[in-house]
Amino acid sequence: TYPNAKAVAVSKPSVKGRSKIEAGYLSGDMRKFFVPCPHCGEYQVLLWSQMKWEKSPSGDREVWYECPYCKGKLKNYHKELMLKKGQWRPTNPNRVSKRVRSYQISSLYAPVGWTTWESLVEQWLDSQGNVNKLISFINDELAETWEEKSQQQDWEVLRGRKEAWRSGEIHEEILMLTAG
Repeated sequence: TYPNAKAVAVSKPSVKGRSKIEAGYLSGDMRKFFVPCPHCGEYQVLLWSQMKWEKSPSGDREVWYECPYCKGKLKNYHKELMLKKGQWRPTNPNRVSKRVRSYQISSLYAPVGWTTWESLVEQWLDSQGNVNKLISFINDELAETWEEKSQQQDWEVLRGRKEAWRSGEIHEEILMLTAG
């Protein structure tokens, strides 16, 4: 009815290739929030791969974000200044529609006083060895789709390994025959 109407779709992602919100995001300009490093000033997207931590002899855990440009240690309290200077930038020059703006942001950007980098590291460590917790962390905290190890079914993998043999022929490389 209205020529200047806006439609908004908000969701967390699910499984890669099957997520409706992922499809919508990929069809738009794929905006990401770039923030400056407080040490070198380079703008960057905060990525989980840059989170670092180590346990001290006293048992405390030091957590920091490592700038990929200057290798500077960014602490959780740095986010306040970084967020104030942040910029939404499109990252998809080949988008399907020039009219669709799409955004993605993770909990790494949560303002000081909300979720801390320390609590995210604790959640990450707690999720190790539990695939359901890991999927939840990837979807909910990192705002990324969960990527299955293999998109193929087990039977498809097995079928792909099929070799051509003549009936009744046993090749010399065969060590054992089984039947079920």
